[in-house]
Amino acid sequence: MLVWRKLLQETDGSEDFLILEDDAIITNQTVDVYDQLQKMGLFRHNYIIKLANIYRMKWLCGYELASLDSFSVNNTQYVLKKCVCSTRQNLFNAGAYVLDQDASRALLTEFFPMRFHVDTYLHYTGYKLSNLFVVENDVVEFSGRLSTHSSEEEKVNRMLTEFKEQLLNLRSSDCTFFRPPAHLPGNLQTHKGDTARLQ
Repeated sequence: MLVWRKLLQETDGSEDFLILEDDAIITNQTVDVYDQLQKMGLFRHNYIIKLANIYRMKWLCGYELASLDSFSVNNTQYVLKKCVCSTRQNLFNAGAYVLDQDASRALLTEFFPMRFHVDTYLHYTGYKLSNLFVVENDVVEFSGRLSTHSSEEEKVNRMLTEFKEQLLNLRSSDCTFFRPPAHLPGNLQTHKGDTARLQ
């Protein structure tokens, strides 16, 4: 949250920023994929691009994430997707993502009271108030350091919180199996209140 506030208060809004957890490893591949994403021209204002992602119920993603483009960088294949409905699953991991100043402003609007893991909150708010993109096939690596949730008590508390978040997802989702998402960038559907439309 402090990073989002710093981005909002101390930058002029002309650039986006890569936010990393302390165990994320940036490689030349990370930089090359980022450059390729920028060349696509899909990102104007108010966007979050997740460079690493974990799915809880991956079979639902065909209805929750619209495939926009596939591309290859250094012989590795990637797919750029956009969140098109309030997800039924926890698409989590906030280990590496890009966002601009408008997205920082959106994320700060509903941060308190803090009720969710930050990675789950990223999806809730990213869908409602921003444009949330996911790169299929992680773009960064992680060092594999021990989790801060390593004690048995912490593991149990995390499992209970994740279970509650999953129930909330299933109850409050506006996703449907009968409404296929748009797949063409030119027909991208965005939420009400976007600061800018993706054309």
